[in-house]
Amino acid sequence: MQLRDWTRIAIRVTGRARRRDGQPVIVIYHSERTDAAPWPDFWSVAVNGFIPASGRDVRRPSPPWIAHPAAQTLRTELGR
Repeated sequence: MQLRDWTRIAIRVTGRARRRDGQPVIVIYHSERTDAAPWPDFWSVAVNGFIPASGRDVRRPSPPWIAHPAAQTLRTELGR
């Protein structure tokens, strides 16, 4: 019989920048993982408080993929 520790691992990465008009841009990547039930693995990307992408799977997005919804969200926010 194999016992699992109920260790939960969470990662949060925050990127901060400024748009040309001086407004701040904050992108937060958050990921949680455990090898034990009942908690599912989870990740999300937030741009200025809006969450355009999230998932409940073990496949985490790459940095270029994270940049894509961040850029799309900012374009929508700016109306461009």
